[in-house]
This record gives sequence, structure tokens and C-alpha cells, in this order.
Amino acid sequence: MGENIERRKTRIKIRLEKHNYRIGKRTLWNYQDIRNFIINNQAFTDVELAKHLNRSIPAIQYMRRKYNGAKRKLKEGEATIDKLVQMIQLPEKYLIKGDVNEK
Repeated sequence: MGENIERRKTRIKIRLEKHNYRIGKRTLWNYQDIRNFIINNQAFTDVELAKHLNRSIPAIQYMRRKYNGAKRKLKEGEATIDKLVQMIQLPEKYLIKGDVNEK
């Protein structure tokens, strides 16, 4: 069983290295990056979106969790792109577990 875990970890590491489209150092998500992510989120897979935005797959998955959390917090009809960008800029813990107004 330990071999399977190690093989899986190796496969994941190879996949992440192969599809790391980040250019240079780690970069923060600015307003335009988040807006671009929201616009293209439904159209692309993780790999395609990572390549399009010059990010890593884990960065895309993190933003998708935040996006889904923000969508759940907003009422029907309130989810404009600008409102989603504002909410995605909040820490993940407020979007997933806590109340956004509890900062």
C-alpha cells in the first residue's frame, strides 16, 4: 500500500511540474487577473486556464474554490463580475466557512 501512495505522489509531482505555467516568481492575483479568471473559468480546464493565465494548477484550483465560495455567499442576481472579484479578494476562510461580514 505504501508503494501506491509513493507512486501517486510521484505522478502528481510530475503532472504539476509539467503544467506549471507560472513565469518567474510567485505572483499575487490582482483585480484584472481575477476578472480574467472569472470570465474564462467555465470555458477552460485547469491545465488550459493555468496556461492562459500563466499560473500553476494549484493556483487555479485555489481560485476555483474561492470563486465557488463567493458564488454561494451571494444571492441570486447579485453575482456580478465586480462583486465576485471583491469577494474573491477575501481570504478563503471567509468564503468557505465564515461570514464575510465577520472580518
